[in-house]
Amino acid sequence: MSVDDPEGRISFEEPGLEGLEHRAREEAGDRRGKSLLAKRLQRLKRDAGLTQEALAVKSGISRVTFARLEAGEQDPRYETLPALARGLGVSLETLLTD
Repeated sequence: MSVDDPEGRISFEEPGLEGLEHRAREEAGDRRGKSLLAKRLQRLKRDAGLTQEALAVKSGISRVTFARLEAGEQDPRYETLPALARGLGVSLETLLTD
């Protein structure tokens, strides 16, 4: 924002708007990524016949953490992904791709 107008009106500079647009696109992409992982976790958990609690125990994470991952509310930590794959009995590639 800048107040370059002699009458004191506030105007938005183009680079600032581009930055906001870029950030909005990144956040939308992050939400889609979380949503894809969440859907994949739901499907793989169902296919394995596991509950949230059982999968969390097999993966060595808390049930609350798994619930947040499955809901797309939390990003997984790097070390959580291989643990989830082991708990589901699938490869890391299967966990991360369709």
